[in-house]
Amino acid sequence: LSTPAALGLGVAVLWVARGRGSRAAPQPQVAAEHDASPTPPEPAPAAPAAPPTPVQPQLTLEEWLERAREHLKRDEVEQALAAYDEVVALDPQRYDSYSARGTTRFRAGDRAGALADYQRLIELDPEHPSSKMARGLVARLERELREAPEPKPQPTPDPPPPADREEALRHYNALAAKHERAREWEAAEAAYAHLLELEPSRGTTYSQRATMRFKSGNKRGALADYRRFLELYDGDPGLRKPVEDMIRGLEAELGR
Repeated sequence: LSTPAALGLGVAVLWVARGRGSRAAPQPQVAAEHDASPTPPEPAPAAPAAPPTPVQPQLTLEEWLERAREHLKRDEVEQALAAYDEVVALDPQRYDSYSARGTTRFRAGDRAGALADYQRLIELDPEHPSSKMARGLVARLERELREAPEPKPQPTPDPPPPADREEALRHYNALAAKHERAREWEAAEAAYAHLLELEPSRGTTYSQRATMRFKSGNKRGALADYRRFLELYDGDPGLRKPVEDMIRGLEAELGR
């Protein structure tokens, strides 16, 4: 064979061999359109993040001062004191803060707190023009606190009454006498009120309760009880006259 023919025959043989090899080679399997294995569940969506907590703006010292002044204009003394507390916390060395808070405490009736503030401002600047007036206030407050009466102790709670009526009458009579000796007029009045619940037509009890009401400052209540005593009492006329005189005096004072 000529060289070109031989070359063409070789190419043909090579082409046939390649064709047979490609037909004999195993073909890859096409994946099934739907896989028989279970599909894993999709992960749950993440919960939305909580919104950030808003940060309250911090007030400046001057803003707290202005807030205190606004509260005082509306007569909101407790809120003004709270604002002055913030001012003092921001600048513990500020002279006029103690002056303003001391005056507000004095206005609120807190004598001890006002005294402490006035003493502090004198410590901060003894030569300040306002310190001279503050010294006078300090002396006055110290005297008032020194001379203030001790708080009166509260009476001990009364024991519960017995269930028996006669024993209850003795119980409340004894309580009324005990409170009168201790000059606890309102507690004695309450004991007489219990007696009247048990014996509403007993005239002398109205007279006794009227006396307790008069001593505690309840003059209209005393007048009503004295009148009720005269309506119910039919005993010794000599006991009526002092009550009649008391009624006339109370009517003149109270305008009947």
